[in-house]
Amino acid sequence: MTLRHVERLRRARALLAVKGYDTTTTTLACYSGAGFEPALQEAERTGEVMLVGLDQLYRPYPCCMGPVLVVPG
Repeated sequence: MTLRHVERLRRARALLAVKGYDTTTTTLACYSGAGFEPALQEAERTGEVMLVGLDQLYRPYPCCMGPVLVVPG
Protein backbone atom coordinates (compact mmCIF):
# COMPACT_ATOMS: atom_id res chain seq x y z
CA MET A 1 0.00 0.00 0.00
CA THR A 2 1.29 3.45 -0.87
CA LEU A 3 0.73 7.12 -0.06
CA ARG A 4 -1.53 7.27 -3.10
CA HIS A 5 -4.14 5.40 -1.08
CA VAL A 6 -3.97 8.00 1.68
CA GLU A 7 -4.30 10.80 -0.88
CA ARG A 8 -7.56 9.25 -2.06
CA LEU A 9 -8.82 9.10 1.52
CA ARG A 10 -7.83 12.74 2.09
CA ARG A 11 -9.73 13.72 -1.05
CA ALA A 12 -12.83 11.83 0.11
CA ARG A 13 -12.62 13.52 3.51
CA ALA A 14 -12.30 16.95 1.87
CA LEU A 15 -15.33 16.29 -0.33
CA LEU A 16 -17.39 15.27 2.70
CA ALA A 17 -16.34 18.44 4.51
CA VAL A 18 -17.41 20.57 1.54
CA LYS A 19 -20.83 18.89 1.69
CA GLY A 20 -21.17 19.96 5.32
CA TYR A 21 -20.07 16.84 7.18
CA ASP A 22 -17.90 17.39 10.26
CA THR A 23 -14.62 15.65 9.45
CA THR A 24 -12.52 17.32 12.15
CA THR A 25 -12.09 14.10 14.11
CA THR A 26 -11.88 11.76 11.12
CA THR A 27 -9.10 9.18 11.30
CA LEU A 28 -7.76 7.97 7.98
CA ALA A 29 -7.09 4.23 8.15
CA CYS A 30 -5.51 1.80 5.70
CA TYR A 31 -5.89 -1.96 5.98
CA SER A 32 -3.47 -4.23 4.15
CA GLY A 33 -2.51 -7.86 3.97
CA ALA A 34 0.53 -7.06 1.84
CA GLY A 35 2.21 -4.43 4.01
CA PHE A 36 2.87 -0.71 3.76
CA GLU A 37 5.57 1.26 1.96
CA PRO A 38 8.09 3.16 4.16
CA ALA A 39 6.58 6.57 3.32
CA LEU A 40 3.21 5.35 4.55
CA GLN A 41 4.77 4.00 7.73
CA GLU A 42 6.30 7.44 8.30
CA ALA A 43 2.86 9.02 7.84
CA GLU A 44 1.61 6.72 10.60
CA ARG A 45 4.46 7.80 12.90
CA THR A 46 3.46 11.45 12.41
CA GLY A 47 -0.19 10.67 13.13
CA GLU A 48 -1.53 11.31 9.62
CA VAL A 49 -2.94 7.81 9.17
CA MET A 50 -3.63 4.60 11.07
CA LEU A 51 -2.22 1.45 9.48
CA VAL A 52 -3.72 -1.95 10.23
CA GLY A 53 -1.99 -5.10 9.05
CA LEU A 54 -2.95 -8.75 9.26
CA ASP A 55 -1.07 -9.11 12.54
CA GLN A 56 -3.49 -6.63 14.12
CA LEU A 57 -6.62 -7.94 12.42
CA TYR A 58 -6.09 -11.54 13.42
CA ARG A 59 -4.51 -11.51 16.86
CA PRO A 60 -5.27 -14.68 18.79
CA TYR A 61 -8.01 -14.08 21.32
CA PRO A 62 -7.32 -15.51 24.80
CA CYS A 63 -10.52 -17.54 24.73
CA CYS A 64 -12.07 -20.09 22.42
CA MET A 65 -13.71 -17.40 20.27
CA GLY A 66 -10.99 -17.33 17.61
CA PRO A 67 -9.69 -14.27 15.76
CA VAL A 68 -11.13 -10.84 16.53
CA LEU A 69 -10.84 -7.40 14.99
CA VAL A 70 -8.59 -5.16 17.08
CA VAL A 71 -9.03 -1.42 16.60
CA PRO A 72 -6.17 0.58 18.14
CA GLY A 73 -7.40 3.39 20.27
